[in-house]
Amino acid sequence: MNAMHNASKRAHYLILALIVLTNTCLRSQEASPDQNRKPVITFQSSTRMSGMGETIWKLGFLNPDFVLYDDGLVIFRKDKNTSDFISVQLNPQEMKSLVEKFKIDTFLKLEKSYSTNNKFHQPINSIKYWQGSKMKKVSVQGQIQSDEKDRSKSPQAFLNIFDLIMAFEHKNSRIWEPYKLQISLYPQKNAKGDPIPWPRDWPDLNHKTTKKRTDDDLSHSYTIYLDGTHKDEFELMLPKIDRYQPVIINEKPWYLAPQRYILPNEKMWATEK
Repeated sequence: MNAMHNASKRAHYLILALIVLTNTCLRSQEASPDQNRKPVITFQSSTRMSGMGETIWKLGFLNPDFVLYDDGLVIFRKDKNTSDFISVQLNPQEMKSLVEKFKIDTFLKLEKSYSTNNKFHQPINSIKYWQGSKMKKVSVQGQIQSDEKDRSKSPQAFLNIFDLIMAFEHKNSRIWEPYKLQISLYPQKNAKGDPIPWPRDWPDLNHKTTKKRTDDDLSHSYTIYLDGTHKDEFELMLPKIDRYQPVIINEKPWYLAPQRYILPNEKMWATEK
């Protein structure tokens, strides 16, 4: 029982570390080619996890589920269980029509956060809206997609945008190809199974874009930015790696934690004021 408790505790701390590290990486990462795009609205649903769940082992689990940019680009996913994102370029009339349906004026009057129930491990649904450099964020905790009781306790102005985003689709949408993939590495102290070699032509610990950090226990962790052209190769490799199986990079074993795709100008929603 103590071993299970300690394992769960370690997993919990790892998740927190991943989230903190991600926000730090977002502020210092190399710029993507389309950084001039500005977000208009983003939506993200996340769950407070107490253990190492399957969700954390999927690339993109820290990404927003929907982003609308000021030039009409939409990057979104219909299924949280897949790592694939879809994109579409709206024309000016489509962009205007969608924003009008959001009824932003009523959204801006909402409080910062709402809770629909007292249950543990409930989704936290967050919408952020930008007016120039100013950002308004509203979060609603609860099963607002499927539980009518939770929906009845949610502000209608939030549900209006939430439902439009959940239903969003477009005939011209296609698979979105990311510029970079963000992958974190941690010292592997409890390795199990045969080591997996890291491809030689992928960035390693010494690559110019790799970020090195010192953790609380004075050990070092790294963040590697893998070119988006390797996305399919990486996603084929990932299921073959057991969670505690070491990945050998620069002749050392590492715990590999896939995190996110690099989206255009995402530093704007990574840093909250």
